[in-house]
Amino acid sequence: MLDQLIEKEKPDQEKIALIYDSTHYSYSELSRMSSLIANNLFNHGVKKASRIALFMDNRPELIMLYFAIFRLGAIAVPVNYRYKTDELAYVLNDCRADVLITEKAKEEYVENLQQSIKSNLKIFSISTQKNLPWYDFSFLLNNQTLPHPKQEIIPEDLAIILYTSGSTANPKGVMHSHRSILSAAINLTQTISQQPSAIHAITLPICHIAGMVGQMISTLLVGGKIILLPKFDCKSLIDVILKFEVTHLQMVPVNLVELIDYVSNHPCDLTNLRLVMVGGDKVSEILQEKFFSLSHCYVTEVMGMTESFSYCVNLSHEKTKIGSVGKPAKGVILDLIDENNHIIKNNNEVGEIKILSQANMLGYWEKPEETKAILRDGYVYSGDLAYRDQEGFFWFVGRKKQLIIRGGSNIAPQEVENVLIQHPLIHEVCVVGFPDKKFTQLVCACIVLKNKKSLFTLNDIQLFCKDRLSNYKIPEKIFIFEELPHNTTGKFDRKKIEKMTLSTDDK
Repeated sequence: MLDQLIEKEKPDQEKIALIYDSTHYSYSELSRMSSLIANNLFNHGVKKASRIALFMDNRPELIMLYFAIFRLGAIAVPVNYRYKTDELAYVLNDCRADVLITEKAKEEYVENLQQSIKSNLKIFSISTQKNLPWYDFSFLLNNQTLPHPKQEIIPEDLAIILYTSGSTANPKGVMHSHRSILSAAINLTQTISQQPSAIHAITLPICHIAGMVGQMISTLLVGGKIILLPKFDCKSLIDVILKFEVTHLQMVPVNLVELIDYVSNHPCDLTNLRLVMVGGDKVSEILQEKFFSLSHCYVTEVMGMTESFSYCVNLSHEKTKIGSVGKPAKGVILDLIDENNHIIKNNNEVGEIKILSQANMLGYWEKPEETKAILRDGYVYSGDLAYRDQEGFFWFVGRKKQLIIRGGSNIAPQEVENVLIQHPLIHEVCVVGFPDKKFTQLVCACIVLKNKKSLFTLNDIQLFCKDRLSNYKIPEKIFIFEELPHNTTGKFDRKKIEKMTLSTDDK
């Protein structure tokens, strides 16, 4: 089961598993500390199927807690590190958490919880300096106690509940078993041929599936080394890449843009990099080519979702087609279906991707109707629209729910974005639908310019698109913003951007 990932045989047990700041942890140390935490949590009433909420930034204790919880057969509930009090309260109440473990930086949000959560919630805090009626986390790490009784854990047991970003009314708890998490990690390591020599710098939050499985668990699975950073910061990342000869990275597109800008202005040797995975949203061909020119390392695009993890990978060491999202990951079967749920067999015909994999979720926590809508006959219905070419490569078109309906014609925002990002003045662009009485929606381009002082008009965009897009796809409204909001997975927060256009248009 998952807790066995850090149990290594000699001499590998003394190999460095984790580096954080200047502290090194071997596999045996990580295992010992996780066992101590598990023993003390057991003494505090944590048992199989207890829900343990984890609310903190990237730090070694979070990794130890995951494995302690897995040992007990309890359920980890990582909470989005950006959440505030009301969002945190929703998750705690929805999963009926038994324990909350947090840190000093989050205490202000936890302090305000008392009126909105159950009174018997046990709270632990790391590095607290306040006189609060909570338990000190250091007790879990330092109190020597009898080992907890060994738990019988089967592969189908629920291991983790991951709350989605909440593009709908409220976040949904995605349930993953020990089997699905292990399968996701195995599928990825086999797909990218990850070896024990891998040195993976983690900048993604490990409260999310990409950071937790794609970086942390997959690296520990093969006996590699993790360099954990609190958050994404270009200078800090470059420093650890050079100091520790990092071989593997994973990030979201907005971070890739920042890294390219930084390295362009601070040239450095990135030739140790073997694999740079980018997921969460489409990566333009221009960005991929620019990164390769700086690092001599191709971008490996990864496409996935919390409900099924990475299901499509565009491997750089195969015959890569830049712009494609690649082929199905190992252990994954993908089908394209039309609006009548019929399998699409023709090449170059757009349909919805449905996914069959042992990495698929068990369902949504206590939401049977929502589960039935997405999980049917073992397949996850992704909501992602794509087509497959004659060589088996998949090409992402857009999200079903993001389609712009203009005068009865469907327009995928990503198709328009892929054209606009090629404009030399545009740094970032998100395309959304804008309400219109005549056409229902208009194509609206929301833009961040490379140079804030540049003059840029709707006419400039329309001239640029004239020979690149069909007339009905060309933007009819334009908004220039200082920055565009992203969610915690790095994707554009399209709901917020739509609201920004409406509020700006009213002024």
